[in-house]
Amino acid sequence: NGVSDNFKPGVKDEGLTVLVEGWVGYNPAKDTEAIAPRVALHLKQKYGARIIAYSQFPLSHKDAKFKDVPDEYYVQPTAQQIVLLNQRATFLLKASHYDARSCAPVEAMKCGTPTVRAIDLGDDDLLCEYNCLKGAYDYDNMICDAERMVENQMLLNRYTKNGLEYAKTNLSWPHWSNELYKIISQ
Repeated sequence: NGVSDNFKPGVKDEGLTVLVEGWVGYNPAKDTEAIAPRVALHLKQKYGARIIAYSQFPLSHKDAKFKDVPDEYYVQPTAQQIVLLNQRATFLLKASHYDARSCAPVEAMKCGTPTVRAIDLGDDDLLCEYNCLKGAYDYDNMICDAERMVENQMLLNRYTKNGLEYAKTNLSWPHWSNELYKIISQ
């Protein structure tokens, strides 16, 4: 799961900026209950968060919920746009039932953006209380984790630092090319 070197820290937006990946989730493995959009709405109302979201589908898609929440919304963003969005965000919200190794959280991690994750199973690169906050696919749990990230700057800084260190060691192309070489050479 190597991540391109194009993903690197950049300039953060001033204030609280929350990035949400997968706003429109029609796939049964994804965010079928719109947990991430609902949490984003809560953060916008309670903390005045700027909400940036992206998805494969436009907000006009029949399954799009909470259409008025995002301050910015991107449909099928390019890799370069995703880098910039990750660099700007304070943290990423990502909710889904299952993901083997979701790209969005590891790309965010390489940009110095920790993740608040709601998931039933998956995302082994996200180590709760080390480089992220990760819990069950549950609205109340995700609200609690998101508020912890907003209200505790030391926690946010620690997850950012640990995430960058983890990414340098475990998400680089050299690391994974060596791992593949070991498998192929057996």
